[in-house]
Amino acid sequence: MQLKNVVPMIPALVILIPPLLAAVGLRLVLYVGIHRIIHVITSYLQDSKEGKPRYLNYVSTIEGIIGIGILWVGFNLFFTDQIDYNTRYLIGGTLVIGFAIIAFSLIDRIRARVLTHMFKRDVYIRILTIMVIAIIVAGVVSVNNSIADA
Repeated sequence: MQLKNVVPMIPALVILIPPLLAAVGLRLVLYVGIHRIIHVITSYLQDSKEGKPRYLNYVSTIEGIIGIGILWVGFNLFFTDQIDYNTRYLIGGTLVIGFAIIAFSLIDRIRARVLTHMFKRDVYIRILTIMVIAIIVAGVVSVNNSIADA
């Protein structure tokens, strides 16, 4: 009896949820993202006047903003109207990249208590991690497309 009520509502939910999520996402970008970026800039200007800028602290904040943004994009992918056999891999890859960047942000936040600068090795690790995840997802999507074309 309850399933009869849910199935007719699926098109309405697909039509209503994405605009609502877009409105919430816009507010998150404006109120949280822009506010935190302005806070990082003002903190940098204030700390550089004192002669003690803490670059790793600023980088960890920006990594956190980017990670949350990527997680939000991954969450929004659940409610797209173009879902196919590769959507689950794209959603999974996006969420894994978002969680990885947030993990790097937390690690940098802890390390910022002691260090002021980021090592080149850490930058390379972050870039390679994101590239490896993207290559794995692209490989799985390519294999699925080649199987579907055959």
